[in-house]
Amino acid sequence: MKNNYLIKFAISSMIVTSVEARNFIEIIELSLQTCLNTKQSTMEQIECYSNAEQDWDMELNRIYKLLQNKLKPSAQDISKTYPIKQQEALKESQRGWITQRDKEFKLIQASYEYLHGTVWSIEIAHQRANVVKERVLLLQNYLDARESYLEMTK
Repeated sequence: MKNNYLIKFAISSMIVTSVEARNFIEIIELSLQTCLNTKQSTMEQIECYSNAEQDWDMELNRIYKLLQNKLKPSAQDISKTYPIKQQEALKESQRGWITQRDKEFKLIQASYEYLHGTVWSIEIAHQRANVVKERVLLLQNYLDARESYLEMTK
C-alpha cells in the first residue's frame, strides 16, 4: 500500500513528456507484479489489482489532460476550427468510454460472480484494471502521435 502512495504522488506531481509517461506505465506494471509476487491471499491479490486500477485511473486522467492541452489551438491555429473539433472529439470519446467502462464493469461482475471458487474474485479485479489500462494505452498512443506531429512541424 505504501508503494501505491509513492506512485500516486509521482504521477500527480509531475508534468512529463510522452516518453516519461511511458515510465509511469512501466512503474504501474512493476508495482502490480511486485504486489502479486508478495501477496498470497485472495484478498491481498484483489487489493493488488484494485490498487492497479486506481493507479491506471490516475494515469488516465493525467494523460487525458496532457492530450487536451496538446489539442489546444496555438496562435497560428486560432482561426482554424480543427483543434477545437479535436478537443470536442476527445471529450465526446472520453464521455462515451466512461459509459462503456461502467457497462463493461457490470458485464465483468455478472460473468464471474456466480462461478465457484475464490479465484474468480481475483479475475474480476484483474479484468477491471485491464479495462482502464487499455484506455490509458490508447490515449497514450494518441498523445505520442500528436507529439511526433508537433515535433515534425517545428
